[in-house]
Amino acid sequence: MQWLDQQLFLTLWLQRKKTVTQSASLNESRVLVEFPITVVKSHVSTSAHNYVIEGIGNAEAWYGVIESQYFMIEWVCGDPCFSIYLSNDDGQPPRDWQFIKQLEQLPFNVLAHLSWISNHQTDGKYSLFYKDGQCIQPFWTSSSLDSVQQLKQYLNSQGDNRNFAVALTEQFYADWAGYKVINGNKTLLCRYPNRYSVERAIQHEQKQNNQGKYIMECEDAENESLQKKWGLFRLDDNDNTFLMERFTYQVDAEFAAMAYEAKGHHQSYWVEPVK
Repeated sequence: MQWLDQQLFLTLWLQRKKTVTQSASLNESRVLVEFPITVVKSHVSTSAHNYVIEGIGNAEAWYGVIESQYFMIEWVCGDPCFSIYLSNDDGQPPRDWQFIKQLEQLPFNVLAHLSWISNHQTDGKYSLFYKDGQCIQPFWTSSSLDSVQQLKQYLNSQGDNRNFAVALTEQFYADWAGYKVINGNKTLLCRYPNRYSVERAIQHEQKQNNQGKYIMECEDAENESLQKKWGLFRLDDNDNTFLMERFTYQVDAEFAAMAYEAKGHHQSYWVEPVK
């Protein structure tokens, strides 16, 4: 890999885009990394490009090339995370997570610290999830179950020790709403086109004011998955199988199974559909 100053980066980028796509537009895939920016700065051999992002604040950027693929690291000053933008010649969202392997060439290991990959397929049948505090965060979504399972294995091989869950995406990217309930009266707090944003908003509200009860609901009234059709099962020491709990969504059942396994019990836990 090679670090580039901003002027050289833009010159080479525009030349490449005009050659490959007859267009000079900047198309890229993005990953969000939670990693000390001081480590990044200690390895970069070029000066930072300083600028202001309107409505957000001061930012710094560094540029480089990995095996003919250009990239930019952008850090909003004071943020615990930074973004890496990787060039994308066709300008389309990546249909495969393999592009992140280019990051192996960086002189610091960010692959064990990725928060998510943007441009994922929100219409994909399967997703890789992890828990960010009490919130379930989608990491990557795909139409291929094998692809999601392979990504989980790859991240673990790179030192990422989070407990990832592979599950059906179901209604994660449907319309969701969060409510506060006091004395049976339900008040709307927020509404987003995904579950994670509602969970984060509720978590923030609970920290500010823990009075009452907080709930979230999928607003897709025609959704069959509103039935509790996923079962968490346990196999005890005598080979007896028990249905412990029913869940509306597979991802919740998978994380519940992980929580029981983390307690160190000898029993086996698994998830499967139930009628």
